[in-house]
Amino acid sequence: MTEVSEIYSWKWIDYKELGSTNDEAILLSKSENKLIVTSRVQTKGKGRLGRKWESFEGNLFMSMLMSWPFSENNALVFITGLALQQTIKKVLPQADVKIKWPNDVLVNDKKISGILLETGEQEKIVVGIGVNIKKSPKIENIIYPTTSLFEEGINIDRVDFMKKFISSFEEIKSIYLKKGMDKIVKIWQAEAKGIGEKIKIKLLNKEETGIFRGIDNNGRLILNVNGNIQIYNAGEVFFIGKKN
Repeated sequence: MTEVSEIYSWKWIDYKELGSTNDEAILLSKSENKLIVTSRVQTKGKGRLGRKWESFEGNLFMSMLMSWPFSENNALVFITGLALQQTIKKVLPQADVKIKWPNDVLVNDKKISGILLETGEQEKIVVGIGVNIKKSPKIENIIYPTTSLFEEGINIDRVDFMKKFISSFEEIKSIYLKKGMDKIVKIWQAEAKGIGEKIKIKLLNKEETGIFRGIDNNGRLILNVNGNIQIYNAGEVFFIGKKN
């Protein structure tokens, strides 16, 4: 059964089952402007770089459809990641909850969520969000182990978590609209893992090691490599430690 309601001025459609909430939001972007799509069951969840997103029942699968300037998509990624981190931090105050560049949230160094931006109709953006609420996938040979809120000791419903997240998202989006990316960068860097420490960034055809110096106003990673500043748009980050 599909349920339609409203939450914080967003139209919200909750499905019993979908292939992908992002795909449904893209389809509805022809007629909707501010919409949240969720599903109790998701059978074809998508992650970054074409990866499959394991979708266990009880977890949160949601997509936010909105009008947003394409030129500011990077800001939207960091607003969303920060809102997720802040929400998880509120429900898990006893845990170490950090953002891993660019937008993964780590709880005690284990991945708990993912974000995927896609383009809808009429210059609209779809932000896909997956959060391990009840269960996390246990996959061999992955970069970071995974966890869920339940595994970390918090029993919360996917809808309750979503409502807390939307509240955080609206709050951080408001900060961005009033104070710009400068302020978002400052907040993000205070919550990020590994700033001031040695990291390795792995690219398609090479890897580089240096001191993580934060991000610029485009969300690009700043790396100090033997006194030379290098800027990265993309890459997989590995934490080595050793503060400097």
